[in-house]
Amino acid sequence: MFDEAIKLNPTNHKLFWKKGHSLLSINNFQDALQMFDIAIQLEPYFNKAYLSKGKVLCKLKRYKQALKVYDDAIQMNPDYIDFYIDKAFLLNDISQYDQAIAVFDQVIKLYPDNEQLYINKGITYYRMKQYQQSINTYKYVIKNNPTLPEPYYRMGKKNKSILGISLHEYKLYGKAIEMFNQAINLDPKSPDPYFFLGKLLFSLEEYEQSIQMFEKVIELDSSFYEAYNNKGLAYKNLKQYQKALQMLEKTLFYDYKNSAIHNNIGLHLFTKLGSTYSEMGLYDKAVLSFSNAIKYDYRNYNAYNNWGLTNIKLQNYSEAIRMFDRSIEYKERNFTALNNKGIAYKKLRKNQKAIEMFDACIKQNSESPFAYNNKGKQVFYSGNVLCLDQKYNKAIECYDMSLKLKFHNETKYNKDLITNLLKKQKRLDELDFQNS
Repeated sequence: MFDEAIKLNPTNHKLFWKKGHSLLSINNFQDALQMFDIAIQLEPYFNKAYLSKGKVLCKLKRYKQALKVYDDAIQMNPDYIDFYIDKAFLLNDISQYDQAIAVFDQVIKLYPDNEQLYINKGITYYRMKQYQQSINTYKYVIKNNPTLPEPYYRMGKKNKSILGISLHEYKLYGKAIEMFNQAINLDPKSPDPYFFLGKLLFSLEEYEQSIQMFEKVIELDSSFYEAYNNKGLAYKNLKQYQKALQMLEKTLFYDYKNSAIHNNIGLHLFTKLGSTYSEMGLYDKAVLSFSNAIKYDYRNYNAYNNWGLTNIKLQNYSEAIRMFDRSIEYKERNFTALNNKGIAYKKLRKNQKAIEMFDACIKQNSESPFAYNNKGKQVFYSGNVLCLDQKYNKAIECYDMSLKLKFHNETKYNKDLITNLLKKQKRLDELDFQNS
């Protein structure tokens, strides 16, 4: 269609730009890039072509070239706001947050009344984990426009994130819920605050209430595929696996709609589907699901990790270790896969290897209660050269760390069991001493 039009009008820059977007829709990035270059050559002041070229370069992970495109575009037209926004978003995506803040400050000087710029700046502070600065940015927006709902639910997210410092500061959760509800009252037809409130309730393990929020999101926007996804995960945690699968498969339907434009949307859904199949004992379907996830994104470390867990359930321990290694290969700090690799070594009765994996996990994440618990069990059951007292005390030390981070009945039981055995051993030692 575009080729015929271009033959008739070979100097029409918009036709080349439109053809570029048509090529983008089938993931033909290189040819799309060529079309945007031609559009710019024909019309050097065509703003949209620069934006499109920058986005294609980002998809190709040619970030330095994309930044140069945005810089050249800003030099060409320093008043065009979208150049600054796309540049700041790219800097966010590659974790150059300080530079992203500098870009937002630069464009805010040009457009000091643009509330969305302040909101985007607040999002950047959030990614930097500078939560208080993020909240202050939203407060500034609310002060100038108290009827704008977005900063309220963004503030709710920030208050929830600050909670990561201490899992018992429930006042902050209350503040977050208050912010989301305020946003809902201001704009009850917007699905976003319901969605974020649902995610907050999910993190509080209030799964049934979170499902109600996600249902409200779907009522307002039936194509809001992330709501189906999160609703499915809530059902999964309630062990309602059939409902979970229905929701996740529904999400996948919307993912395929999006993947015609960008293939990477929702790739992790295969991982989540596979994980649910695995919990239901449908291992063949689980393996197929993880395989699909990797087919679409070979760097999907979650898929390798969950495939490894499925292999543990199938008692394919060596294959499980291979999967965990692939997961670690694509995510350098991957304490979850290290912990799971330790479990696989434990199943193979390679006790020292298992302990090494749990230690590596703890080194990467000193707040992992499961790694301490697993190490405690491994130390207790291992046949290493530690004397009995040393072994018991080392195991108890691990369980104490695990319980300090998160109470778990199994860990408490394990600790009590070893404590009683240690007391019994001491009594036997005292009797032996008395009888000697």
